[in-house]
Amino acid sequence: METEEVLQIQGISPKAGVYQIRLSEGTSFLVRPEYAKGSIDFSRLTEGSLIGASEKEALLFASSCYRIEREALRYISRAEQTKKGLFQKLHKKGHDRDQISRVIQFLENKGLVDDERYAASYISYRLGRGLYTPRQLLRALVARGIELALARQVYHSRVSPLQEREMLLRFVQKKGIADFPSSKLKQSLMQAGFRKDLVTEYLLQKSEKGNL
Repeated sequence: METEEVLQIQGISPKAGVYQIRLSEGTSFLVRPEYAKGSIDFSRLTEGSLIGASEKEALLFASSCYRIEREALRYISRAEQTKKGLFQKLHKKGHDRDQISRVIQFLENKGLVDDERYAASYISYRLGRGLYTPRQLLRALVARGIELALARQVYHSRVSPLQEREMLLRFVQKKGIADFPSSKLKQSLMQAGFRKDLVTEYLLQKSEKGNL
């Protein structure tokens, strides 16, 4: 029967929630406790403590997660990230899916990755630049990794009926469709994602003006 490998911790120093650990075999790594699989009690790990192979594996797993975290933070430092977008970038680098998921969960808990905040910022920025329709905004958010339900929720919380009406008027003017028959104009506006009540109101006002 094989005897489980037992290693001794020769050095351990916690700093800002991260432990630097050095084992008797010469391995040295940085570990964030939140990433460790199993039930390792870091408060009881001291210099001279003995650990088995399974505990070493858990520590190495956590160490890999911490390296991924540092890479993720470099992406975040350059630009706001979505959970899905960040996952894809890290996975393309060859990192383990489970480890990436743990890292993103940790960053989300810390408020460093927030899809709702990303969507709100994106919508606010785009509203003041160029011609965008509701459908274009939602599609752009989904393409960046935001769930459609969340994208819709944020859109309706950030874009007032007055703002959307202004978007509608700009859309009609830019596309040159003001003189379209009502049925065709309505179809174009609905396909662009404008709210039904705003489309109805616009068409009614347009009809009333035409009858003056």
